[in-house]
Amino acid sequence: MNGPDLSLPAPAATLWRAVGDTVREQLREISDQETPYAIGGGSILAARWKHRHSYDIDLVLDPDTPLGMLAEENNPATRFESSLRALGGKPTFYPGARLWLVEFDGGKRKLDVWATALLLGAGQQECTIDGERETALSSAQILRGKLERADAPLARDVFDIVKAGEKEHAALEAAVNAVGRDTAERIAQVCHFAAPTIAEAAAEALSGVPPDEHIEPRELGNRAAHAITNALYTKCLIRTRNGRIEVTTETNSRKETTTVVEPTRADDYFEATGLNAYLQPQGPGAKALVSYAGAACGEQRESLVFEADARGLQAWRTAKSAMNPIPGSAADTDHRRAASAED
Repeated sequence: MNGPDLSLPAPAATLWRAVGDTVREQLREISDQETPYAIGGGSILAARWKHRHSYDIDLVLDPDTPLGMLAEENNPATRFESSLRALGGKPTFYPGARLWLVEFDGGKRKLDVWATALLLGAGQQECTIDGERETALSSAQILRGKLERADAPLARDVFDIVKAGEKEHAALEAAVNAVGRDTAERIAQVCHFAAPTIAEAAAEALSGVPPDEHIEPRELGNRAAHAITNALYTKCLIRTRNGRIEVTTETNSRKETTTVVEPTRADDYFEATGLNAYLQPQGPGAKALVSYAGAACGEQRESLVFEADARGLQAWRTAKSAMNPIPGSAADTDHRRAASAED
């Protein structure tokens, strides 16, 4: 599939047209083969949702990419810094972060080239961006990154969280539940209490917002807090049936829905939707749970693999353990009844 056609917001599009060929050429110079990257950040969200301007281009590369070889002091033959300076940029390399930050127009526009592991390791999408074939991060991957820095919430990130709740709620659910309930509730509290600061920064931080996308700045913090808490799972049930995996979820603002997943797609699906991160601290962890689900599908067994609600984990099962219900839960009662019937 060719994927969607996206148009970056004008400020970011102008920047990427100016520097894109140079960046691609210089990345090829540090590897024997093509150096893949994905475009992420608010510019991709703006290309999808048309909700605001964005001035930056964020490129994410494999964490092992030797970005230090683009520095003149490490590799005198490189033209990365000189080429970007000629285009009006001010490049700075941060070795500890494995990050190139290139500022244009006194910092009004920026190019980030970052070698890092994605917090959600699947979901990237092949697409056409302003006429060029590119790879873009999913909205869930971008939002997960924004939540990572939400202890000091930026007005544009808060605005994006609110809009995610309106335009792409599944992506917000994936990001919010990936960080876990405790962290998500703490982030919501931060947004609530930082509402005055967020409102004050919004006037300068947000531009190009269409009239029908406008949000009163003083409402941003509280609306983001609600969007985050509304995206939390109040139910997550994973079972196998007819050789496939059924994932049933419910949130504070969405009724119960079930997605049927083919076992061959399970690894990518659980990673891209944030379920791996959600499951990892629970019971035996994501790998054991997904592995058991796949084995049960192969054997055409109907099985409850995992159950949780707003109170927390209720039951789980793996190949090396029988049902492990939380004492007193509904799953525990059902399990005891089933055991009594077998006796």
